[in-house]
Amino acid sequence: TPNVRPALLNLCDALGCHVTVTGWDELFRLAYIASFECNSKPFSSEGTDTGQMFAELFQLLVTLSNECEIGGEWVVGAPLMELPLSEQIIVLHRLDHSVHTMRIWAIQESKLIAHTWELDTFFLLVKGDLVACIDELSYLK
Repeated sequence: TPNVRPALLNLCDALGCHVTVTGWDELFRLAYIASFECNSKPFSSEGTDTGQMFAELFQLLVTLSNECEIGGEWVVGAPLMELPLSEQIIVLHRLDHSVHTMRIWAIQESKLIAHTWELDTFFLLVKGDLVACIDELSYLK
């Protein structure tokens, strides 16, 4: 029937949008809540727990955005992660919000840590978390 194909295309677009939004919502919520508790703990010798959450969030968004660049429009039967270029707008909008939130967190957290003289944690944030996030963003096409 002629109405089935457009309905399936709309369903595919809706599922693609749903995957994009829910993936970001979950990671952003975790990073956002952790960032405003302002008590980041060392996660490893590479950075803090909150910084790791932001790096994972950027990795997801960069991957989604780059997959939009692969081949233009989404093809029926293709993996759900190959999103149409129109989905890239949603991804980039969320990336913008995430970068600004991470920036606010880094400023606030580094001020608090600097006043406590916890230099190990301060350098984890400055040399670990910020570098890890910038590294993830550098993969953006």
